[in-house]
Amino acid sequence: MGIDPLVASLAAMPTVCRCVAILVTLSVAGCGSSKPGTDVGSTSVTQTVQQTTTGTRTSPHPASDTRRLQVHAVARDNPKKSAFGASARLSGPGTLQVLLRPSREQGTSAQRLTISRPNPQTMKLVTTPSGGGKAETSTVRLADESLKIDRLVYGCQLPPKTFCPLRRVSREGQRVTLTTKGGRLPVLLSVVIQRKTTDATARLAPLGPSSPGSPVTAVAQVTRLATKADEKGTPLAAEVRAGAGASVRVLVRAAKGSPADGALRIAVPRMSGQTIEVRAGGVASRPASTAKIVAFSGRLRVAQISYTCGLPPATFCPLKPVAQNGKRVVFRIPTPRVPVVLTFKLAAA
Repeated sequence: MGIDPLVASLAAMPTVCRCVAILVTLSVAGCGSSKPGTDVGSTSVTQTVQQTTTGTRTSPHPASDTRRLQVHAVARDNPKKSAFGASARLSGPGTLQVLLRPSREQGTSAQRLTISRPNPQTMKLVTTPSGGGKAETSTVRLADESLKIDRLVYGCQLPPKTFCPLRRVSREGQRVTLTTKGGRLPVLLSVVIQRKTTDATARLAPLGPSSPGSPVTAVAQVTRLATKADEKGTPLAAEVRAGAGASVRVLVRAAKGSPADGALRIAVPRMSGQTIEVRAGGVASRPASTAKIVAFSGRLRVAQISYTCGLPPATFCPLKPVAQNGKRVVFRIPTPRVPVVLTFKLAAA
């Protein structure tokens, strides 16, 4: 079976192995976008607040003042680094980073961030604490009106170090509103801006008649992500070999024509073993597909599970485990119309 461009781009996303939230590639597919011609396309948002075993870091370019809302733009053809500030300018296609800090007055209260396009060459961002307080505004000047917001993605990680930065993502015409869950960690969002946006609905897999709760047929594939020692990684396949410390990505794609409102089951073992077998689709006793991670030597375990989400309609989130114990984590997901992508950090038993 060939690999379509969507799957290839998902598999090529950068590793998220050391992040509490996901670092998502700027070319990630399966995220919401608008039809060409709209002022605000699908916003691409990447949660990149990182928490390693030695502490938390928010960005390689820290903010320069105490504002809650700050922005920083990097053009693709001129990747010059600059500090965060109250405003930014983007000279061409590139990435807009948005730093959203917790409110000092409101502590860990949630915040609402609105991204709008008041005129062809200006993007306006406004954040307001949910518990009340002063709103802050940032503006981004765009070189020309052909530059449009293309995609939105954000990331989460499962317990014990759960961190999912957004509680709600909504869109009304040219306005995108994001609501954070609150907390003490800042949120760093990355907005991908292109001259030509894509239609997310064209990438959604067609579904069959509604059948609530019915099992979904799916195909699971796995790839070992590239590292400094292994620059290329491996292509998507039914099986991959890996060692402790590696990061692997599992991609599960529901079959075309799967029942609408069905339930896609994905089971991830938590027990260590020479082989880690991820079961996808079907039912517990008879999965539709399996993806295997085979240890180079010894035994492996899944130390961390993280995943990416996108702005509707091209998303499979929210993703909630229905069972989590010493043996496995089991997800039951309403029939997704885009591939489900999970990233595992592996450790020795």
